[in-house]
Amino acid sequence: MRPALPLLDGAPAIGVATTFGRATDFLAWAARARCGCAVPVDGPRPPVAASREAHRRAMAAYLAETPSTRVVVVDAPDAPWTAPGTAYADGAGLLDALAQQSRFVPVGRTEVPDIGGSVAVWERRDQPARPPAGAPRPAGRSPVSTLPSGGVPNAGAPPGPVRQNPVRNPVQTLPD
Repeated sequence: MRPALPLLDGAPAIGVATTFGRATDFLAWAARARCGCAVPVDGPRPPVAASREAHRRAMAAYLAETPSTRVVVVDAPDAPWTAPGTAYADGAGLLDALAQQSRFVPVGRTEVPDIGGSVAVWERRDQPARPPAGAPRPAGRSPVSTLPSGGVPNAGAPPGPVRQNPVRNPVQTLPD
């Protein structure tokens, strides 16, 4: 996922799909840790132990309906952590769906030998134009403003010191 993170910057909603089973929660954490925001993350939900065709149908339905503007696809045929009941040949049905659709286009792909596969980012064709880098954010709701308090964290809480997370991106490369 790490190689794809820069391509996700500024996306108002992100999708995640993997050929080895559901990993949306972990990959959502990685994206949110990088941006320091509550960006919505979703993904297709094929049935457990589903066939390749069931994976293809789930991904096709997801791609047709998702509000996500970018989708990360982790294709790992040699992944040692494949979810129980999921075979690569079945999970690869999501790649079939990507090849058959036209709503998203690939914008980046990198090989990741550590996972025995690749990570690709697809962008929705009909997404709103992105502001140029460094442009001020438009007024209005931010991804965090989905909080019940209208975007004000801890609204109504007694005043106190503001705690900041000193680590913007806690993912680090570990020495061998």
